[in-house]
Amino acid sequence: MSGFLREMGLPGDGIRRSDDATVRELAELAGAAAEDLVAFSPRRGVDKRYVELAGESLYRLSVMRTFFRYCPSCVLADIETFDGPRAGRPWLRTEWLLLSLRSCGRHGKLLADGRSVQQHHHAPDFCGTMAEIHRELSGIEAMQEHAAPSPFQDWAISRLSGTRNAGNWLDSMPLRVGMTFCEALGISAMHPPKTKTRGFTELQWAAAADEGFRVASSGEGSIVELLALLNSAQANTKGVWGLRDTFGYLYNTLLRTVDEPDWEKPRDLVANFAIGAIPLEVGANVLGHVIDRQRVHTVRSVSKISGAHPLTVRKLLERQEDWTDRIRSGVPDHRVTLAPDEFAETIYSLTGAISISGVAAMTGFPIGYLRTATAAGLIETVTGQTKLGKGRHQFTTEAVNRMMERMFEGAVEVPRATGSQVSLAKARRSAVASQERILQLVLGDKPPWKGRLPGPMSFHRLLVDADEITARVRSEPAGTGIGKFKMLEFVPGLAREAIGPLIENGYLTLIEQFNPDARRVVQVVSSESAEAFRSRYVTLGELSQRSGLHWKRVMLLLRGAGVQEALNSETFGCFIYFRSDVEVAQGRNNELWDYDKASALRAARLRRS
Repeated sequence: MSGFLREMGLPGDGIRRSDDATVRELAELAGAAAEDLVAFSPRRGVDKRYVELAGESLYRLSVMRTFFRYCPSCVLADIETFDGPRAGRPWLRTEWLLLSLRSCGRHGKLLADGRSVQQHHHAPDFCGTMAEIHRELSGIEAMQEHAAPSPFQDWAISRLSGTRNAGNWLDSMPLRVGMTFCEALGISAMHPPKTKTRGFTELQWAAAADEGFRVASSGEGSIVELLALLNSAQANTKGVWGLRDTFGYLYNTLLRTVDEPDWEKPRDLVANFAIGAIPLEVGANVLGHVIDRQRVHTVRSVSKISGAHPLTVRKLLERQEDWTDRIRSGVPDHRVTLAPDEFAETIYSLTGAISISGVAAMTGFPIGYLRTATAAGLIETVTGQTKLGKGRHQFTTEAVNRMMERMFEGAVEVPRATGSQVSLAKARRSAVASQERILQLVLGDKPPWKGRLPGPMSFHRLLVDADEITARVRSEPAGTGIGKFKMLEFVPGLAREAIGPLIENGYLTLIEQFNPDARRVVQVVSSESAEAFRSRYVTLGELSQRSGLHWKRVMLLLRGAGVQEALNSETFGCFIYFRSDVEVAQGRNNELWDYDKASALRAARLRRS
């Protein structure tokens, strides 16, 4: 090549730089179209970051100017097709100079690397290289890996030819932007976010470019679908929810383009999606977009804004039907996302919410009375819950004010307490009533006489008539619960020792009710659980009473009939059977309780064997 240029009087440096005049002179000598040769000769642009080729500004490092790749099959076909010296017959295709074009679409094989015969300040000598390797081409051709058809490469080559498709989103931007974006998008679509591309093979790069082209060529909707898929993959991950961890190689690529206006379209698309889908804080810079207000929140960020416990936020969201599945799916607090309009009411409820100690300070309510009022639903919590486990109850100012207004509704202002006029706490002690009962009386539909001492509404400034409260409590009908020892009468044959284990194991339920005789609240067995137990179980003592037989004889007859204990006698201190089993045995044998020792022993032995 250097000898040819010297003999033709052409400066080698002019050819290397694709100098316009030198290329035109070469075209005239070769009888080629000067305009085409100028257009398809890569030369450095005004901006040194770019190379001008075929009317496109490509990244300097994306165009091979010191070496090239080639398709052995195409070279062999040129040798067979054209005349002249064997090494001069092949011609160098423009696409063989681009790093992102890795295969030959005509022959379906990866391009081979050319060992360029090159001197300093000279362009790669394609003909010189072909002269050296033309005898090896058949072997090189056989070694090249097969490559699948590449829509990405077909598009890039048509762009170099000047063809654009209005329906292709990528054709609305420079070729260098579209090619680089396709590769980055494909890598993020096919590989984890922290994948290193240093070890990628040519086939991996080609597959990524084709995948990115498939998504991007369909338009913004298709790209957004992929971004949403990448974002959803972060739902169960740990740590900070960041842009690089979400979008991987794509984000790193876009981050390097913030000073390039030509990248504005894909960059803004990804940035706008990220701002609307990832819980990024105010002030964060997303590809040149500074967040002025947070668009997406998590349970954790809502908790931080409102000052409420995360569990409180979760409970409040559970009340919204659309959120139940998301909240209960096990997703951690920093991964449950919600938009401002979805939790505006939640934030409003939580912002400025008051803790139970704050309510006590605000109203003068003793903590114990507040806990009782909360458990009884007499004061509304922010979450609507009465029990929150490890969470802490929060109250709005409005809810506290509503409760206080109900308490003081109809209260007569008095200068001081006289006679039997006392505070709620003293009235409770006098009447021997529970805190819940006193609060229910005061806040109920038929409240007692109420007085109010001068000053703002406070628990200790509310007065009631102790005699009236006591009369009301004592006139109330006795509860329906059954005392523990009364259970011995309610369930015939039940041993006293069995009551404790039955309660501990959930067969009987304890409740609290006021006992007018004892003038205090006592624990009793609920009538519902007692009735359910009696209808399902029967004791050995009851069967003995009904049959008139000694309990040992009854046990022997039951054993012979195949009736087994329902509850372990060692645990419960009493022999207890399923009532239905006994009734079935009686239905099979109408003479079940006719005792004959020999027959009973024989039946029991048969059952045992």
